[in-house]
Amino acid sequence: MEDEINENLIFEKDSNNEHDRYAVKVINKESKFLGFIPIFFSKEISEAIDNHRKIICIVTNKECENACEECIKVKLNID
Repeated sequence: MEDEINENLIFEKDSNNEHDRYAVKVINKESKFLGFIPIFFSKEISEAIDNHRKIICIVTNKECENACEECIKVKLNID
């Protein structure tokens, strides 16, 4: 995984997602798709995007030794 500690990640809504109507993609600074916000957080983050709230998501840790589903840890701030 190429993402760096302290890298700022970008969120983008995925309105065509058939599994989660509030799906939010996570994208790095090179516009590489990294995955989705877990469904139990997606509604709140999707609504924050709709309401043009400031969202800051910073990579704090990487744990990608195994083929894990959630291998980066982030600090998320929504103003």
